[in-house]
Amino acid sequence: MQFDFGTINSGEKVTHVFSFTNSGTADLIIAQVKASCGCTTPSYPENPISPGERGEIKVVFNSEGIAGQ
Repeated sequence: MQFDFGTINSGEKVTHVFSFTNSGTADLIIAQVKASCGCTTPSYPENPISPGERGEIKVVFNSEGIAGQ
């Protein structure tokens, strides 16, 4: 999945939440979520997500000290 934060000012922190539903027949366990750089911090459910239940992965991008696109 991808999300475009658009144009932001240097020093801003912006957030996006990716929502999903477990469409499988067993509990969904998310063991790890990785960001491509240290300026992005993901948080994800630590408990199993039952079939049919919804979950969210929250991503915070901190543009502090980042210049350019």
